[in-house]
Amino acid sequence: MEGKISGKVLEKIKQEKIKPDPKWKFLVKDYLVWTSFGAAVFIGGIAVGSMAFVLINSDWDIYPRAGENFSEYLAMSLPFFWIIALVGVSFLSFYNYRHTKKGYRTNPFAIIGSSIVLSLALGVLFYQIGLSEKVERSISYSIPYYGRSNEYRAKVWSQPEMGLIAGTVIFLESKDNFEIEGFDGNIWIIKGDDILWRPRIIQKEGAQVKVLGETEDQKQHIFYGKEVRPWIGVYEDRKPPSPQVILEENEVERFDN
Repeated sequence: MEGKISGKVLEKIKQEKIKPDPKWKFLVKDYLVWTSFGAAVFIGGIAVGSMAFVLINSDWDIYPRAGENFSEYLAMSLPFFWIIALVGVSFLSFYNYRHTKKGYRTNPFAIIGSSIVLSLALGVLFYQIGLSEKVERSISYSIPYYGRSNEYRAKVWSQPEMGLIAGTVIFLESKDNFEIEGFDGNIWIIKGDDILWRPRIIQKEGAQVKVLGETEDQKQHIFYGKEVRPWIGVYEDRKPPSPQVILEENEVERFDN
C-alpha cells in the first residue's frame, strides 16, 4: 500500500516537473520567524515595563483624599493600552514560534508562558534602567487614551483645598522653595521644611510635578509642600477650565436659551 502511494507521488513529481525549494529559502523563512518572535517578546517587555511604571506611579494612596469615585479612578489609572498590547504580542509570539521548524511539536501553553516570562524579565530590566518612563513620556503625546487619562489626573491634582496641586516648575530656588504654574492656570508658591522629592524627579525648571501638602493662602496661592512626585507622561495645552470659566459658560447657555 505504502509502495503504491510513494509511486504515485513520484509519478506526479515527474509529470508536473516539481522541484524542491532551495535550502536557503527555508533558512531565511526560519530566520524571519525567529526575528518576529524576538521582536514580539521585546515589545512585550516594553509593555510590562510601562505597565509597572504606570501602576507604581498611579498615586493609589491619594484616592480617598481626592474624593474620587474608586471605579472611575481605577478605570483611568489602569494601563489598558499596555494590557491589550501584552496580550496581542503574546499571541503573536505563539503564532511565530509555531511556524518554526519544530514549533508545531511544542505545547501552545508552554510557548505563550515562555513568551510572557521573557517579557516579564525584559520589563523589569526596562523599568530599572528608566526606559519605561521614556516610552510613557513619548507616547503620551500621540495616543488619545493618554490624553483622557492626563485630563482626569490633572483634574484630580488640581484640588489645592484637598492638598493636591500639579503643574510645571517655573522657578526653583531650592527643594523647599519653588514656584509652579499649576494645571489649573494659577502660579503657586511652594514652601516647605525638608520637602520629600520622590525618585526619578530631576529638580529643574520645566519639570512637571505633583505636590502633596496643605494650602496656606488660597488667595495668594501659597502652598505648604510636604512631598513632590513625578508626573506620568507629559501634560501639555490641556488645562481644565477654571470655575470662573465654567460659570461664564453656564451664564451664556442660560442667556441663549
